[in-house]
Amino acid sequence: MKKSLGLMAMFILIGVSANAYAFTFSLDGSLAEWGVTPGIYGSSDWVPDSGIAYNIEDNNPAVSYVGPGYGGQPFDAEAIYVTSDATNLYFAVVTGLSSNGSTFGGVTYYPGDIALDFGLDGFYEYGIETTGNGSFVKGSLYSVTNWGQGIWGGIGAPTGMLAATEIFNPSETNLVYNKTYYGNGHGKHYVIEGYMPIEKFGADWGESFKAHWSMSCANDFIEVELTPIPEPASFGLLGLGLFGLARRFRRRN
Repeated sequence: MKKSLGLMAMFILIGVSANAYAFTFSLDGSLAEWGVTPGIYGSSDWVPDSGIAYNIEDNNPAVSYVGPGYGGQPFDAEAIYVTSDATNLYFAVVTGLSSNGSTFGGVTYYPGDIALDFGLDGFYEYGIETTGNGSFVKGSLYSVTNWGQGIWGGIGAPTGMLAATEIFNPSETNLVYNKTYYGNGHGKHYVIEGYMPIEKFGADWGESFKAHWSMSCANDFIEVELTPIPEPASFGLLGLGLFGLARRFRRRN
C-alpha cells in the first residue's frame, strides 16, 4: 500500500511535467500563435498546434460549404479554435462574414456572439459579445437567458444574445474582429480572436464545455468541445497530499 501510494503520487507529478502546455497569446488576429495560416484552399495550414481544440469546415469552394442555409462565402463559418491555461480561455473563429455583416435578399445579417455551454447539457449559459451590438459591449462576458435562433427553426442556433446580464466588461480590450486573409479565390476570411479570464466563469470552470459561433441568420455555424486541464498547482497539491498520506501509513506501520 505504501509503495503504490508513493508511485501514484510520482506518476501524477511526472504526468503534469510531461503534459504541460504553454500558449503564448497575441491579440492581433493573425492566428500565428495558433499555428494556423488561413489561405487559398489546398495551399494553407488550417490545423493548429497540438493542445488546441478545433473544428474545421470544408473550405473548398468546389463543394457546398454553407449549411443549413446559403449565401456563399460571406456566410461561411470556416473554423474555430479554443484552448486555455491557468489564467485565461483563448478563442478564435474564422469566417467569411465581416464585422459589418452582409446583405442577402435585401436583408442584412450580422455576426453572432460566441456561445458557451458548460456541462454539455444543451443550454448555453454564457455569451461573449463579438461586435458591440445594441447595449452589449464588444469583448464582454454575459450570463445569458435568451438567444436568437436564426431563420432555420433552431438549426445552427444559438446566434446572438437577446437577454443577458453582464458579468465582465474589459472595455473592448480583449477581442479583435478585423484581421482578413484572402482565400479560396472568391472572398475573404475574417478573424474573431480574444480571451477571457477563467475566474469569470466561477464554479463552472473545469467542466467540459462547447464553444459555438454563428451569424444572426444561422446560415452556417461552427462549434467545438473542450475539457479544461486542471491547473498544474492543483495537480501538485494532489501529489503532495498523496505523499503525506503515504507518510502517515509508514508511521502507522
